[in-house]
Amino acid sequence: MGRRPSDVTFGAAVLAALALAATGAGAGPMFGGLFGLGRHAPPPGLTYTYRGWRVDASRLRAMKPEVVVKRIDAQLDLVAKTGVRPDALAYMRTVPIIGDGSPGTEPGRYVRGQGVLVRVKLLDPKKPMVLRQLLYAYLDQKLPGGFANPDVARFRREAVARKAWPRTAAMLQSDPDYFAYTATAYLAGAITREPYNRANLRKTQPYYYDWLGKVLDGGAPRS
Repeated sequence: MGRRPSDVTFGAAVLAALALAATGAGAGPMFGGLFGLGRHAPPPGLTYTYRGWRVDASRLRAMKPEVVVKRIDAQLDLVAKTGVRPDALAYMRTVPIIGDGSPGTEPGRYVRGQGVLVRVKLLDPKKPMVLRQLLYAYLDQKLPGGFANPDVARFRREAVARKAWPRTAAMLQSDPDYFAYTATAYLAGAITREPYNRANLRKTQPYYYDWLGKVLDGGAPRS
């Protein structure tokens, strides 16, 4: 039985691809498509959506795209896993995450009207830095009075008066810092700066701890 014309065409194409590879010209599209060789997965895009966040790291050309995406996504995973009240999480997802290529020692910062700017090289997958910056945004945009919220100001004055923490503690430097650091400890469970963990916060300022439960959980505070 003779070969069908399609068999001849297929065989000739394969032989041509093999010959091309043998000459050092590399595997052509047919060869790579048939045998899965000569092709590499394209690098991930640096403008994308992840877990509901819009990420734009397109300015970060000096780092491997795979590394950029992995480090940013790890931070957003930490936020999504906090269990913060749904409406608060929904707001946080409206805040753009922007790759920051400028020099500096801070891994991230919240900028009103822009979003959360992150220096990807400085991100630690175990430290919820993006969460803290999103909490600055939440205070600024969603709580009464924004950065001048009267409850936050009152509780910060109380924290200073109790002298439970050094005056140089980052959480005591301003009302926004107080809310962002303490709320991060409340949601994440533990951080590397004062107040360090939920237990310390609850012990030193129980009424503030209850207030955070209402603001961030919509009810009773976490145990």
